[in-house]
Amino acid sequence: VIANDDSGNLSNSIVIQDESGGITIAIEKSYYYIEYKVGQRLYIKCKGLVLGDYSGLPQLGMPYLSNGVWSVGRIPEIYINDHFFKDSLPGTVPEPKIITSFNAISPMDKNTLVKLSNIYFSEQGVPFSDKYTTTSRQLNDRVGSSILVNARTSNYANFATNLTPSGIGSLVGVLSY
Repeated sequence: VIANDDSGNLSNSIVIQDESGGITIAIEKSYYYIEYKVGQRLYIKCKGLVLGDYSGLPQLGMPYLSNGVWSVGRIPEIYINDHFFKDSLPGTVPEPKIITSFNAISPMDKNTLVKLSNIYFSEQGVPFSDKYTTTSRQLNDRVGSSILVNARTSNYANFATNLTPSGIGSLVGVLSY
């Protein structure tokens, strides 16, 4: 497990990664970070689940029919133990891939832990999220490219009121879009 709902920013999803890449799993459960901690090794039984994408981001979940169209839905809490199997105690989190230019981001980096280096926020010294709504903040690299950080950072996140740092630095997180 490389991402869970511990911070309050990732709801109804858990992100896992191995040496082949990462994937988001859609689940219908709150406070699952208590059971599935970052660093927890999981085996996923995929029988009965479907693989698809959510806005281009690979995702695993239950088949969901809406308006005659099948898509990836959340795994109901009652079925999670039928699909998730923990391997002993939580271990170490994989080392993030270091990325020094946004142009170096590859499609294989989706749903994986990355460390963006030599970056800075366009708006410095402002809260990560506005008080009453989700918020996006722009991050820039030293060669002039930009991306959004936590596109739609939740105002419920435990870091929502923290101020974006000033200066050039690095940021570790799960790459998604």
